[in-house]
Amino acid sequence: MRSEAFHERNRSAPHSQDRETYADLFPGVPDGLPQVWPASDREPRQIPTTGEPHWQQERGGRPC
Repeated sequence: MRSEAFHERNRSAPHSQDRETYADLFPGVPDGLPQVWPASDREPRQIPTTGEPHWQQERGGRPC
């Protein structure tokens, strides 16, 4: 992933929980940054609608 905001947030999470351990590893990273979810580069998965619950469609109509 090339999203700097994503990586900075992931450095912020452990830093927020244990500053003494992570302060040297992640200097200058602020605490408590919000979650960042980059957009997916995958095509949305299309599930055919047959009237059955989607989990049964994915398993060939067999109940879980």
